[in-house]
Amino acid sequence: MSTPPLTGGSGWPTIEQAVQTLSQSDPKLAQQLQQALPQASPRLAAAMMAFTHALRSGDPRSWPGEPVVKGLEKANSKLAKQLGDDLSEMANRSADASKGEWRAFTLPFSNGQEIEKIQLYVHKDPQEEENSEARPKEDGARFLIDLDLSRLGPLQMDGYVVSKSRRFDLILRTEQPMEREVRMNVLAMFNNAIDALGLTGTASFLVTQQFVRPQLSRPETAGVGLSGLVV
Repeated sequence: MSTPPLTGGSGWPTIEQAVQTLSQSDPKLAQQLQQALPQASPRLAAAMMAFTHALRSGDPRSWPGEPVVKGLEKANSKLAKQLGDDLSEMANRSADASKGEWRAFTLPFSNGQEIEKIQLYVHKDPQEEENSEARPKEDGARFLIDLDLSRLGPLQMDGYVVSKSRRFDLILRTEQPMEREVRMNVLAMFNNAIDALGLTGTASFLVTQQFVRPQLSRPETAGVGLSGLVV
């Protein structure tokens, strides 16, 4: 049986095995699963939203979709059950926090060579958080993603999404300035992503040693190992 993704380590064996299994039994479904994974592409934000929505909806089977789940059940029922158990466990650990509290999600991330785990923090009332930059005074959701990149070093993505006005603003914090070419590539990916989602917004870059450190109401969700990602 595969090791559940919340028990340490940086890989995600269950999803990797699911991709390998479907590659042999149904390559089209394997491709669908791979495309559903968050990765460094214009669809990163959409893929992350789809995954977290599945956890919050209480229906983990909605990710990566019923056809993929049924195909995996047909090819390897034990592996399909393990994947479902993994997602259900995460859904339970990511139960709704009270207003003004952070909550943590563990997300899969495909770096092109393997599937790793990254930690996503979501806050329901970002205006109340200390150390936050100026934000629109509308109800929305703030999220943080901390990465340790092989070329850029520590990077924090600090996003703010307002559903009502369909706006998405993003701050990228780094300890060292990004090269101009890297910034332009990031901006292009961001603009492509919000255009595809029908959103408006801006992305900005902040060089600082002071990253936002969320205080979790459920400390047990913070024990997931994070990986260094190559970009």
